[in-house]
Formats: sequence, structure tokens, C-alpha cells
Amino acid sequence: SEDRNYFLHIKKAVKFSFNHPKVRLFILYSVFMLAIMTVNHRFFQPYLVDLGLSLSYIGIIYFVWLVIGGFSAMFAHKIESKVGEFYSLLIVPVFLGIHLIFISQFIIYASIIVIFLGEFTWGFTKPLIKDYINKHVASSYRATILSLEGFVRSLLLVMIAPFFGYMADIYSITVTLLIQGMFALVVGIPLVFLIKYGSKRKG
Repeated sequence: SEDRNYFLHIKKAVKFSFNHPKVRLFILYSVFMLAIMTVNHRFFQPYLVDLGLSLSYIGIIYFVWLVIGGFSAMFAHKIESKVGEFYSLLIVPVFLGIHLIFISQFIIYASIIVIFLGEFTWGFTKPLIKDYINKHVASSYRATILSLEGFVRSLLLVMIAPFFGYMADIYSITVTLLIQGMFALVVGIPLVFLIKYGSKRKG
């Protein structure tokens, strides 16, 4: 039946993902980086309120963020073609981690510019990962594996979002942003090196 064939297709796609070292690492990289970006976006508005900005100014800042994200997505492939896979992947956790650590330590107006630079990673990551998965995955599995990545990311968000919310309640928003920045560096950078070197040894 069609349902049986559909589930069989999903099973094959999942098996392929787990058995293909580079695809597996791409999925883990994407899941962790995009999950931490999604979580930290929730903390930017209260951070800007603490900075002393009115809601009208915060709305303008969010609009600029979206524009920056859109432009970074547009130019992602051009940047990748110039710097290569390794450095393109490395840019994301480095930019993400450093900008979160910076704004956690300095609640100043200059932090808005730093957040703008960090927002570059949001638009840059999705087309980058989609392109890499397309290069390493047969066309029949691509959509399923991208859906799998989204599903796993949602599961991770369900686990980490309450934790970071709890940390913000117990300590502060800035402490939570600091932890998120350290998480991006400690998890993201090793994954980039595993994608470059670890997958070569295994596959």
C-alpha cells in the first residue's frame, strides 16, 4: 500500500542518515546551531528592554534583523564558494558564540550592532546546510532527510528551551545568553572539525 511504501521510504532515509557519517554530522550541526539560534531569539526582546529601549524601537531593530538575515541567505552561496566548506561551517558557531558572549557581558547600545552581526548566522546557516545535504544525499531522500532534521531540532528545542527559561528565571537573561554562547562554541566548533576530518576516516 501507499502508506507502507511511505514508511519504508522514511525508514530507508533515516537509516541512510545514520549510516552516512557526513550527513549524520551535518544534521547534528544544523540541529544544534539552529536550535540555539531559535532559543536566543526569544531572549533578545527582554534584553533590549533591559537596555532601555521602547517597544517601537525594538520593532525597528527586529525589522533590521530580518533584513540582515535575508541578505545573508542571499549571499550564503557566494560566501561559501569563496571561503570553502570548512570555514563556512566554522563561521556560524564562532559568530554565534562570540556575539552571545559579548552581549551577555556588555548591556550597552553597541550590543545592538553586535547582535546585527550575529544575526548574519541565522540567514546563512539554512541555505548552507540544505546545499551540503543536497550534495551528499540522493534526490529521492533529500526532502525526507531535511524533514528529519527539522523533527530532531524540534525535539531538542523541547528539551533545551525550558532549561534556558529556568536559568533566566533563577539567574538572569545575561547569564543565560552567556551559557548559550559557550554552548555554541563548545558544541559547534568540534562538530565542524568532525565534519572535515572525522567523516573522512569513517566513510
